[in-house]
Amino acid sequence: MTQPPHDEPTASSPEELREQVEQTRTELGETVEALAAKTDVKARAQEKAAEVKEQAAAKAGELKE
Repeated sequence: MTQPPHDEPTASSPEELREQVEQTRTELGETVEALAAKTDVKARAQEKAAEVKEQAAAKAGELKE
């Protein structure tokens, strides 16, 4: 497994390195969360069903007017 080239320069101090590590952890956490949401088929289906239900109710309301 290879690592992509780094866009940021190497940390010049331990504190700067800690900040970079924390930023990377945050980004990784967000990525994992997004991937987990994509794999939750049941939740995605429920969200889609709720969206369609709202659209149908809105359309029914328009037609009644």
